[in-house]
Amino acid sequence: MTQSNGKSQLSKRWRADIKDTINEYNFKLEATFDSILTSNARHKCEFCGQPLRYVANIIGHLLNKTTGSALPNNQFYKIGLDCLGLVLGTSWTGYNEAQRQIKVLKTEAAIRARKEKYSERYSKMILWLKDVVELTNNSFLSGMLKILTTGNTVFSSKMEDAVKKCARNKDKFDVTTLRKHRLRVQDILANIQGLIEMIKEGDVISEGDTNNTLIFVESVYKWVQDKNYITEKQSAGLKKVRSRYVVKREKWASINREYKKRCEIPY
Repeated sequence: MTQSNGKSQLSKRWRADIKDTINEYNFKLEATFDSILTSNARHKCEFCGQPLRYVANIIGHLLNKTTGSALPNNQFYKIGLDCLGLVLGTSWTGYNEAQRQIKVLKTEAAIRARKEKYSERYSKMILWLKDVVELTNNSFLSGMLKILTTGNTVFSSKMEDAVKKCARNKDKFDVTTLRKHRLRVQDILANIQGLIEMIKEGDVISEGDTNNTLIFVESVYKWVQDKNYITEKQSAGLKKVRSRYVVKREKWASINREYKKRCEIPY
């Protein structure tokens, strides 16, 4: 066996040695695997003896020379993709599938390598991104965090520069300031939730606007949840709704008290 330009090539003598094996067995692809993920990372091609990172397992069914049918005597071989094409031919039914599976294995290996590299090289950036993404729901920074924590794609120098630029923007992405803002937003949401409950409680004395009012208040609640802030117009609208429903609640309480008074048994 010789190599040229990184490709395995079969010598004439080697071709002769395996010719009988190839002719005697009907080979099928059983599986492919990345040897670095196994307990024994030193797998070798059983046809040429070269070390393998990505291994194809092929199974050979011994052929009945009379009928051409497979016999129960099976042979298993570990083989590299280069040898697979040379020994069985690129037109062999399992070659394209082995090629596809090994391509997937290489992609997965690259993802694992990037993830490990990024976790070490950008450890501080990842911690900062986790805090900021949790506090802001920023879609760009969320995408950058996903790349760094999964390794699914390359984290380019332009991406790195963009994240660092955001980190320097203390007015918008200072974590301490963002945490204080989050507390204010949580208070706003709690107040809106209380208003929603007030509207639902007062539904029995609705004057025809309860549904529309509820839709408006719930839409503001969702806006604040998504955007992490409330507009002046929304705030003014909520104040008007609250004032109106405070009056309604008092009216309902008064009606309820009067009803109870009338229902009292006079003895």
